[in-house]
Amino acid sequence: MDSRVAHGMEKEQKGERFTLIDPPRLPEKPFKPNRLAIVLIGLVLGIGAGVGFTALREFGDDAVRSVDLLEAETKFPVLAGIPVIVTVDDMTRNRRRRWAWVGAAAVSAALAVVVFHFMVMDLDVFWARLVRSLAL
Repeated sequence: MDSRVAHGMEKEQKGERFTLIDPPRLPEKPFKPNRLAIVLIGLVLGIGAGVGFTALREFGDDAVRSVDLLEAETKFPVLAGIPVIVTVDDMTRNRRRRWAWVGAAAVSAALAVVVFHFMVMDLDVFWARLVRSLAL
């Protein structure tokens, strides 16, 4: 309706200029996606999926991996067990795997800080709030 009135005024008063009486209304709060909620929902769903997948893998595994478990399952005594033989290659592989986990944890921590900085609040503001709250 406002556009029709403005259009009619332009047709009738071709040479004159008109001003708006009411300025446009600004939104009360910015319109944007709630990033914090999206991140929290993703985190909860990720943890839930991880726990669910782990539970499925654990309950689906029916392997016998120890002498005591074999005796309990079969009700017969075990005559001999083969000990685990750890080679140099196994130790190297375990060390590499451990460093890979440490590296993945460091990258994940750095990524979490970056995501927090860009999606929740600036790190400067967070640090100032933290120092102010700890000073009380």
